[in-house]
Amino acid sequence: MKSFIKSLLLLTLLCAGTMVLLGLWQAQWIVAYSWYLLGYFFVITLLTYYLLYQSKHAPLDFPNYTLGATAVRLFVSAVILGIFFWYEKEPTMRWHFTVTFFVMYFLFTAFEIKSLISNLRQNSGKADKKDV
Repeated sequence: MKSFIKSLLLLTLLCAGTMVLLGLWQAQWIVAYSWYLLGYFFVITLLTYYLLYQSKHAPLDFPNYTLGATAVRLFVSAVILGIFFWYEKEPTMRWHFTVTFFVMYFLFTAFEIKSLISNLRQNSGKADKKDV
């Protein structure tokens, strides 16, 4: 789990560095909400990984944990988008928020999938050997 947290911190720092550079180059692209989104995706990815890490004790329940973690992630993300669109009426701000949200969503989701696949490769066959 420590290597995951280190990698997640690295990804978050790379995103923050990219946001700083974009802010220096095109300041209107980085809105105040971008930093909150970065923090949100760091926390939600950490929470999702923790939920999936719990399946280590019951490898046969891994699909249930995966679907549950994904459902929590999607639901919370939908609520955040809904709340933002409810309160923010300016189209430009909505556009910037939406683009930033989905870019970060896909980056952090791809990172999580990469981490899960590498973890599955290390643990492949362990559940099958217990069943024999």
